[in-house]
Amino acid sequence: MEQTRFICLILFLEVSYGKRNDSSICSTSDNPEKCCSGNRIINGNCTECVGFIGENCVTPCPVNYYGVQCDSECNCTEEEECNPYVGCLHTMCKMFIM
Repeated sequence: MEQTRFICLILFLEVSYGKRNDSSICSTSDNPEKCCSGNRIINGNCTECVGFIGENCVTPCPVNYYGVQCDSECNCTEEEECNPYVGCLHTMCKMFIM
């Protein structure tokens, strides 16, 4: 049980902050440091959406999709659920991540 909790936590931490993307700044006259769609500011840097899509990462992934820009599709077993951050995740992990 403790090992499952640790693995679930590591998976969550790996995807929680996304991947920094320095080429994702879409400057405007009003905001020279505006992030492009599909990115949001985390710690002062534009970072790709994980588990979300769109402007400022406010739209959750559609059902059965996950990951960066929701570009991956889940194919889960009966013991798993599609987590918008990491994909198929054993239902035991759900209590540690959500």
